[in-house]
Amino acid sequence: MYDMQIAATTTGEHEGDFRRFSRRVQLIAEAGYSGIELAAVELATEAGIAGVRAACYEHQIAPVSALAALEASEGGWSALEESLLTLVHTLDSLGAEFLVLSPGLLQSSEGVAYGTPAAPLEMLHRVAQACADTGIRATYRPHPRNLLADDAHLARLAEEIPAELLGLAPHFAGPSGQSAHESATTFLQRWGGRVNYLSFASVTDAPAFCWQALSAVLDEIGFSGWAVVQEPWNGPPGYYAAHLAAARETLRATIG
Repeated sequence: MYDMQIAATTTGEHEGDFRRFSRRVQLIAEAGYSGIELAAVELATEAGIAGVRAACYEHQIAPVSALAALEASEGGWSALEESLLTLVHTLDSLGAEFLVLSPGLLQSSEGVAYGTPAAPLEMLHRVAQACADTGIRATYRPHPRNLLADDAHLARLAEEIPAELLGLAPHFAGPSGQSAHESATTFLQRWGGRVNYLSFASVTDAPAFCWQALSAVLDEIGFSGWAVVQEPWNGPPGYYAAHLAAARETLRATIG
């Protein structure tokens, strides 16, 4: 066990309206979190970047990371790579620590036609190298349903991209049953040396045995990175704030 740093995910608003974004950052800070993960936040414009910087400064909280989807747009993978490289420099200017690369549900190695194709490993390598060159840590977040299903893809990723360039950031979604618990612990035991970032959804719904097992394996692998909480914005601000506080206390009491 160690003094885990815990952040919470927040989102922005469309059309440059950052008032609700700033309010969410305030609630996260008041709940005792050390940082925020930026998801669906406008970081492609000067106004968007200024809004993030102003909200973090006002509420005295660190912008720890940004979540970027690994899905090719109309411009293909090259356009996505260009946008990711721009994002790396934006994160550097904000003082962030991580770029979290998040694929959707991947197509299976057996060729079953579901999900999306995996991003080219050459592109991931170049983006990860750009992160390292600017002091940002790149990390790859497998889809929860792919924690074990895309093991062959992760093996190729690990073979071609050094761990010091690209870490792993498993996302654990609750409520978790026995199979999900086994997937989480098996994944951490298999890839623990590469895991540098964790994220959790529906924290307060997960059964106690999951936390006990996760705590043991995190101690075993010597994890010392950030943990991020994703709580949906449902209901009034007070409801959201209560869930944020409960999730943080659950993590503090169980794994950090």
